[in-house]
Amino acid sequence: MERRAVKIAIATAALMAIPLVGACSNDSADTAANTVTVSASVTQPSVQDSVGLTTLKPKVAWRDALATAKKEAGGEPTSIRLSHDNRLVYEIELVSGTQETSIDVDATSGTVFQRDVDHDGDMSEVIDLDGIIEPDRAIAAAVKASPGRIVEWTIERDKGRVVYDVEIRDGSRSVDVTVDAKTGQVIETDD
Repeated sequence: MERRAVKIAIATAALMAIPLVGACSNDSADTAANTVTVSASVTQPSVQDSVGLTTLKPKVAWRDALATAKKEAGGEPTSIRLSHDNRLVYEIELVSGTQETSIDVDATSGTVFQRDVDHDGDMSEVIDLDGIIEPDRAIAAAVKASPGRIVEWTIERDKGRVVYDVEIRDGSRSVDVTVDAKTGQVIETDD
């Protein structure tokens, strides 16, 4: 969620920073040649954006995306997120010692398209994926607790246990539903 907010903030700042450019010439005959037109396009949400992850299904399973990320960078997972930002993307955080690597895997093709490395990894944040439920079951529990469109889901550690954090939107209302990744029980809803 933080990455998406940063991308939106950067895009907004870039649009606001576009200078208005006009022609500045003493010779009126050269005015047309010196005029620069600047236009900014605002994109409307696509049909896929309005549908959400309830309908959009990745062609690549999250476990396969994790295997790809681990092959690319090594380490153990601290979070696995599926979101849709122009395309379905798995954002996988891996840690090895103090090195944390963020790998973005296209959920349609299975290819890695972005990799970032930080040196603030924490092995205590590693998530144990043995015996966890599949995302569909966590999503079903989350939507039952708070109906709406699924924006993203994340498998992560929260207060010592592995959970699914499911972000749901219903109109202008956004709700985070936390589901126990082992039992499928809703732990908390936060809007």
